Amino acid sequence: LIKDLGIQLTMVKAQFKEYRETLQQDMKSNLHDIRKDALMKMVKSGSAPLELKRLTLKMAHTEDTIEDLTVENSELKRALLKVRTMNSVKDMSSKMSFDRKIKTMQTEKTDASRELYQDKAESQKQIELLQSRLQETNASLAAAETERDRLRKE
Repeated sequence: LIKDLGIQLTMVKAQFKEYRETLQQDMKSNLHDIRKDALMKMVKSGSAPLELKRLTLKMAHTEDTIEDLTVENSELKRALLKVRTMNSVKDMSSKMSFDRKIKTMQTEKTDASRELYQDKAESQKQIELLQSRLQETNASLAAAETERDRLRKE
């Protein structure tokens, strides 16, 4: 449950970052439009010298290039953010999967160990039982041999 919440938190953070980046890009784009409109008003005004109009047009063109590059940069940032988010989610999912597998293996190991010790205890009891029977049999054999020897002598 906690790990699922961690994944959800990562996703929400990524969505917030994407929203913030989009909002910043929109603001930059709006500022660019305002700046471009101001430059165009300067060019269209009849009182500005020709050289100033030429430089202003060149500046407007440069601003357009900068805007295009900024938009492309923002799109790449968004794509990178999505890839990083997906990698984080994938890593968390893999970690959760491996944690489950490790927990399962530890449980299996504990069960196998318990079973092994039970088998060992049963084997030990059987060995003790067989040893006591062997001792009884040896004692009976010795008694029987003694009896046989005594009967032979008679």
